[in-house]
Amino acid sequence: MTVGLEEITPEVARTMLADNQNNRTLTNRHVDFLAEQMRAGKWQVTGEPIKIATTGRLLDGQHRLMAVVKSDTTQSFWVARNCDPEIFSVLDTGRVRRAADVLSIEGYKNVSALSGLIRLVILHQQGRLSSWGVKTRTLTNQDIVDFQRQEDMTPYINVGVTLYAKSRLLTTTEYAFLYYLLGKLDNEQALAFVKRIASGAGLVDNSPELLLRQRLEAGQMGRLNLSNIERLTLCIKAWNARRGGEALTVLRVSASEGFPTPK
Repeated sequence: MTVGLEEITPEVARTMLADNQNNRTLTNRHVDFLAEQMRAGKWQVTGEPIKIATTGRLLDGQHRLMAVVKSDTTQSFWVARNCDPEIFSVLDTGRVRRAADVLSIEGYKNVSALSGLIRLVILHQQGRLSSWGVKTRTLTNQDIVDFQRQEDMTPYINVGVTLYAKSRLLTTTEYAFLYYLLGKLDNEQALAFVKRIASGAGLVDNSPELLLRQRLEAGQMGRLNLSNIERLTLCIKAWNARRGGEALTVLRVSASEGFPTPK
């Protein structure tokens, strides 16, 4: 086996893909994601090579090569040639490194919640959240780490950890995201609001927070099926009602609405 750094043009990628037999099912969404990274100049050379068997068969790298073709760019890859064809059976059996793993290596705590928080914040900033979920995936580990380096989200996660220990109506990430997002408008009110959600203390009949807790409790007990984005949508709608002095009789999420803007 020989390993070398090669410049892979779309034409070379097509040649390599020509002998792509019995590989895992191609995921077009992942190809689109990689192609976007390549077009944006964000692709980085890693130590993971494209693997070509002694027979010329492509053993590993179909998504990266398809992305080169789709992006119509030339990219650098390590390429391992003359590989034993038998190694195909053991490829991709390791666990993929997650953003949380990278954050942990850099010394951060509560990394699963932290990476989830940063992902929500970035997607929200990009307008890619709807009231029913994330419109598209596509964030790299590097995107997550770069954001954390630029804007430390640890204080928000610390609040999320504290509130989650008191009440599991929301996750650590959800508490932290709400505190971050609403705190941009009024930090003191935002902290008080998320604490009221967690504790339920001092809530009066027909208050937005009480209606919110009733919906969240119904979800927690399985009487209502709510996604994390739907829970956040309900929280922001309750916040807006509180800030606007609006009296609510119902609190629900509609399929036709977008992700709400805090006021």
